[in-house]
Amino acid sequence: MSKVGGVVKVQCRATSSSSPNLVTSSFASDDPKTTPADQKSPSDQSNWVVSLMEEQKRTRMISNMDSTRRSHMRKQRHLENLRNHMNLFRVENRELNNGFQFLLHRCYRLQTENEWLRSEQTMLRQKLADINQNFLFRQLQPFSTAWPCNIVMAE
Repeated sequence: MSKVGGVVKVQCRATSSSSPNLVTSSFASDDPKTTPADQKSPSDQSNWVVSLMEEQKRTRMISNMDSTRRSHMRKQRHLENLRNHMNLFRVENRELNNGFQFLLHRCYRLQTENEWLRSEQTMLRQKLADINQNFLFRQLQPFSTAWPCNIVMAE
């Protein structure tokens, strides 16, 4: 508020949610164009300024409430987005864990099967060695009876 040559000028910014507007008012106490009926008393002017300031305050409050509401909505959307990601990660984690458990079980089965196959291999090698030994023994047996020095004569 400023007073220039008997004219009181009030400048204020009326804000809305879209853009601020500059409001200028003047009270012409010494203005020759005004009649005594048009002139306002200082208390009327003061009341008008207070009223204008209260309107500005109310407009700011509304703007702040809108801003707070938008901020809250953004935070809610962000929180919901985080919850959705968390649920997707939980599902993916569960699937990975199930696959891991399946592979662990399969690995255990393969280890057990490998142990059994190694045992079977050892047993079959032993059988083959026994068969080869018996085969060689039988092949050599006819030759041992054919030698004359091996024949014992009973007299």
